[in-house]
Amino acid sequence: MKKALLLSIVICLTAVVAQDVLHAQSKVGQGGVQFLVGFPSGEFKDELDKTAFGFGIDALYAPHGFGIGIAFGYLQYGSTTRNVPFSLTIPDVRVDVTTSNGIALFDLLLRLNTLKGDVKPYIDALVGLSYIFTTTSIDDEDYDDDHEIASSTNKDDIAFNYGAGAGILIKITTIQDGDSEQYVYIDLGARYLFGGEAEYNYPGIIERPDGSIDYDERKSRTDLIQARIGVLIEF
Repeated sequence: MKKALLLSIVICLTAVVAQDVLHAQSKVGQGGVQFLVGFPSGEFKDELDKTAFGFGIDALYAPHGFGIGIAFGYLQYGSTTRNVPFSLTIPDVRVDVTTSNGIALFDLLLRLNTLKGDVKPYIDALVGLSYIFTTTSIDDEDYDDDHEIASSTNKDDIAFNYGAGAGILIKITTIQDGDSEQYVYIDLGARYLFGGEAEYNYPGIIERPDGSIDYDERKSRTDLIQARIGVLIEF
């Protein structure tokens, strides 16, 4: 049902955008950064009902409204910090131990957007990889320096992903550089990524009476909804 609805929306938007593309000229490139909010969906939500926050970067070659490029995103869905003795033999020196859970997204990005107007809709298609991981780092207590002493990856996995998205670009200013112009837009959009099966850790740790640490390991598909707001430049 979700795939059918998504396909219907993409087809409708494609028809609208394609009409405009046939009758206008565009800038050659697009580059943008976004603030991301991620919401697990389906099986992923059942196992990991956590909201993730992070950032994204898009870069496209888009000379005639049809763009091809890359999309990178990083989302953190949990972090825990403990203040513990440096070792059993040096209990009077304490350090911060931080365990973080994240998802990195690496995708090929195809985009179709209108070329005219100060408000321009677009649609995206994506295919790539989701890297889901848990890392632990040891830092000293000097908050002005926050020096990392050591770090380790506790668990990681890679899953295939594909999906689609849509959004609008709202022009906020024009940058004049000699004979050329760059257009600056607010970028508002959303994406749905269908993610393959992966193993990952639930946020947080389980401390045993003997001082050892365990993780709550999960396994599921990794479907993800992204809400996005950022800035994009056409050049």
